[in-house]
Amino acid sequence: MADPAAPGGFSYSGAPVSFDAAGVLPLAEPAALASLTDPSQATARQLATTFCVCYRQMLTALQQAYSGQPGMLGNAISLMRIKLKSAARSMLATPDPNDPSRRLTPSWEYLPDPLPLS
Repeated sequence: MADPAAPGGFSYSGAPVSFDAAGVLPLAEPAALASLTDPSQATARQLATTFCVCYRQMLTALQQAYSGQPGMLGNAISLMRIKLKSAARSMLATPDPNDPSRRLTPSWEYLPDPLPLS
């Protein structure tokens, strides 16, 4: 809530927020695409590539929106809310081949042209 006396002008003054540690996914360290070369990592590489392609598409749309094509902002938001979200959820639903007790996480790599086929 707005609170002019608080640092940054906002504060939380409601009931305590509970934390359920059992609800936290154990995550793997993000793996760079270049490190996913073993055949046992093929699924991880495909999911990571798909995520990075979506990430680049979103960043490209944002750049276009803020460089004179404001109509691209809706495209960027759609890419983020649908494609990037789906790609991230697919990764988080997949066990890491190097440590199946952990889930895959995106590396957030900005892929150069040409984009790999996904």
